[in-house]
Formats: sequence, structure tokens, C-alpha cells
Amino acid sequence: MKLKLRTRTGVLLLLFIGFLVYFASLSNGFILGDDIDQILENPQIRSLANIP
Repeated sequence: MKLKLRTRTGVLLLLFIGFLVYFASLSNGFILGDDIDQILENPQIRSLANIP
């Protein structure tokens, strides 16, 4: 029982630290021009039919 509580506490702590580290990046957009060309305006990545 004690090991299960420690494991749960450890997992929650890791999730919380990960959330704190990456929280600021959630509201940011793309910063380089190639992201727009390669991701936003690329029709080949818009369909699952393009996966070989």
C-alpha cells in the first residue's frame, strides 16, 4: 500500500513538473517561416491516405 502511494505521488510530481516547464510554450505560435510552409500549408499531411 505504501509503495503504491509513493508511485502515485512520484507520477503526479513528474506530471506537475512537466506541466510547469512547458506551460509557457502552450500559448506560443510558430516562430520560423518554414513551419508555416511545411506544416500549416502542406496538403500532404492533411490526410491519412498519404501515409505509405
